Amino acid sequence: IETCKHSILKDKMERIKMWAKLRLKCKNANIQDETIDRQIDEHWENAQELKEKGHVDAAISEYEKAASLGHPWGYETLGEIFRKGYDGIYQDYKKAAFYYKKGADAGSWECMSWLGDLYHEGKGVSQDDKQAYFYHHEGALLNRGGGGYSLARDFENGWGCEKDLCKALFWYDMGAVNDENGDRIRRLLTRMGKAPNPIRVDGYNYNNYYFMEETMW
Repeated sequence: IETCKHSILKDKMERIKMWAKLRLKCKNANIQDETIDRQIDEHWENAQELKEKGHVDAAISEYEKAASLGHPWGYETLGEIFRKGYDGIYQDYKKAAFYYKKGADAGSWECMSWLGDLYHEGKGVSQDDKQAYFYHHEGALLNRGGGGYSLARDFENGWGCEKDLCKALFWYDMGAVNDENGDRIRRLLTRMGKAPNPIRVDGYNYNNYYFMEETMW
């Protein structure tokens, strides 16, 4: 348990450093510029409206404009369009990876997580578990819940990193918002020889497990 605490606290310190760097980046970029904010909002709203009407090519152009002005979630949407294929737009993993990389560079944890998945699966990029782990790790540090699932799988299986069941348990717990993650947590506790707390595993309640209450944010 002490070893688990040490490894998890190390991850928490990395998260603190990441948030500090992001806040500094946002401050230096002067994100409060009202004129740019209005332009971003306009392009984003136009893109959403065009997409709903089926004008995907025009929507892509608007998403790109919004993203280039500082809206990284525009890149996440573009990546999703090409990753899945959408209304006449053929599935194109290379383009999806291209936009996810732009979003990742702009600080979008969603883009980091999806780009990591593409590296793990070798879709649109050369298969590379170390790169997958890198982006999963960066994305998870920026997000308390959703970004942690892929990182937990990396730690559980030793994909691109040293296998670490303690860290896998921690990151599954960070995203434990459904019974599926609860099942993964129970499985890991069993593998580690730890008896699960009888409290139902459903997200918040899971924080009452043995060392988690002391190490959560």
